[in-house]
Amino acid sequence: MLMEICSYGVINLYTVARIGNVPLTLILTSALTRTSHSISTVSSTLIVTLNLFVACFQKGTRVTWESITTGIFSTLFVALYPIVLLRTHRQLTASQAPQSEHANGYTSAQPDPAGSREASRAYWQQLHYTSLLSIAVVTPLMFVSGELFNILRNCYFLDVPWFWFLMACNSLAAFAVFTSALALARATSPLTLNFLGLPRGAVQLAILNHWKLPVNAWVGVSLCWAGSLWYALVRREEGRKWEQRRMAGG
Repeated sequence: MLMEICSYGVINLYTVARIGNVPLTLILTSALTRTSHSISTVSSTLIVTLNLFVACFQKGTRVTWESITTGIFSTLFVALYPIVLLRTHRQLTASQAPQSEHANGYTSAQPDPAGSREASRAYWQQLHYTSLLSIAVVTPLMFVSGELFNILRNCYFLDVPWFWFLMACNSLAAFAVFTSALALARATSPLTLNFLGLPRGAVQLAILNHWKLPVNAWVGVSLCWAGSLWYALVRREEGRKWEQRRMAGG
């Protein structure tokens, strides 16, 4: 992904186009899962988002309306993905053990029962379903759009070993992200899963600009990471409080 952004796009523009993922996730988690976000969570999330937005604006960056429109359109799907992923997993878990949901007081707004056999089976079942559906949808599009033949005709570097080494590393990284996304959403929340893209975006911004950023960008990157640390501390404290209430039977 980093290689593709460096070669064919501007990292500043890419980050700005996807900057609305986390604020939209805040809205969708509140509306669809009835999750009540604390003031500290909302504040830290918006502060990190705004500072990353400030860091992305540099002199000479040309922003087109097509890129912004496409970014906003894709933001909806990125924000919905962890929510749909988690809700589907919970439905699969409940369908395998309908009585356990009522017995444990389990609702769609609470984390899955830790270590349950049904949850583990639903986890692997959902990964297989998602993989097969992705292959079934994407593979025909490669032939219909003509993209595969275009790649074979124009990509002269397909026989370079270094290219295939990078593709292998990219595939392994993508597989790790795909298999861990659901686990992270279960252990934390859909908001946290999308929030991780903000500090990652700040790191990418610095690396792909060869650490040569203007002062305003460095201030934004620094405050972005400081706000990310604040978010982590807030969510950790909220998790402890929720665990204490659960152990107390509340």
